[in-house]
Amino acid sequence: MYDVPNSSEIKDVLRHKDQMLCRLYTQRKRIYGRMRREKAFTFSSLSLFADQEAIEEKRPFYTKHLKNIFKEEMRIFEIWHCFSCLPEPYHTCLDQRYVQQHFSCQPFSINKAQPLTRNFIYQCDKGIELIQTLFKNKYHENFVQDGSHRLS
Repeated sequence: MYDVPNSSEIKDVLRHKDQMLCRLYTQRKRIYGRMRREKAFTFSSLSLFADQEAIEEKRPFYTKHLKNIFKEEMRIFEIWHCFSCLPEPYHTCLDQRYVQQHFSCQPFSINKAQPLTRNFIYQCDKGIELIQTLFKNKYHENFVQDGSHRLS
């Protein structure tokens, strides 16, 4: 069972999803490159058996790292999916505040002409709680994976 993400993790995913996924993709690409180079070295050497043993020793290392990267990617996608299932106005509030970052975390917006209202901040906080609830419940209930499900 997965741990329910805390509010700061959810906010980080909403703010930096693309950068996080790009970083994980780069890590995965590096691991595949190392595996490919070591495999090419193995087949080009004369002592094929000794090199194959070295590869087999490193395989759990690579497998472990690739599984961790996959878990991180899935967690990001799962949080994003829960965000996409939020009802209005929570989805819009979180989208404006964290995804599009139209509002800073300060008491006033970036243009200083439009203060963040208590209602807006409450809706953002409630949206974060709803994401946590969705994340928690999706392992217990029949959770729709196609993205068309919305909370009512």
